[in-house]
Amino acid sequence: MSAAVFAAAPMALAESPRLAFGLGPQAVIAPSYPGADSYTARPGAIFQLQNLRLGGVTLSESDGWFDRDGTGFRGSLRVLSARKASDNPELQGLEDLSTALELGGGIYHKTREFQIYLDLRHGVTGHRGWVGEAGIDMFLRPVDGLTLAAGPRVGFADGGYMRQYFGVTGAESADSGLAAFTPGSGFHSAGVGLRAVYELNQDWAILGSVGYDRLIGDAGRSPIARQGSRDQFSVTLGVARVLRLH
Repeated sequence: MSAAVFAAAPMALAESPRLAFGLGPQAVIAPSYPGADSYTARPGAIFQLQNLRLGGVTLSESDGWFDRDGTGFRGSLRVLSARKASDNPELQGLEDLSTALELGGGIYHKTREFQIYLDLRHGVTGHRGWVGEAGIDMFLRPVDGLTLAAGPRVGFADGGYMRQYFGVTGAESADSGLAAFTPGSGFHSAGVGLRAVYELNQDWAILGSVGYDRLIGDAGRSPIARQGSRDQFSVTLGVARVLRLH
């Protein structure tokens, strides 16, 4: 599950809060693991830091659910579900992978019409690799309170991440029957995404997304993806509330 960075037309407050973040539950439909051809529906969480001021220094500031217009920095977070052979018989012989938490940040440039972004994260639990995404979003506002953001994206990672999620060691090859494979760093996916935010009021919003990514490079050549699928789809839908501390 990925924590998306949403944006929407701002709803002005009398004073910028010292701390503000969006929090709420969401439902996630996504591949059972990277490269799988099976899907699981599972609960997830929406978390987005919107404003953070420490003393006189502003570390993060956004316009509601979207980044503020201009060039700036933002936080980035993603959670990857555990990969277990007990849940996926085709992975028998491969090492189980625990749930991974990735933390990092990114840089963006945004106008009312479009946004360009680059995010980079490091694995805190589950893996110790570096991963990131770059993309372009175009914004549409068909009705009051509703903002759509859609555009292309690419994903990249270092060798540590690639070997953990797409590699097959010699021992795993002997146990699973899959060919041994040692992927390197580089781009691992290319796709498109559509995100939507409907602001019910100044505090509450409904958030959703649909995405498609094609595994490319060594990820697409991995025996794990070849026995599964290089086509990866995802859907999320949730509701969140903005909490503020002045």
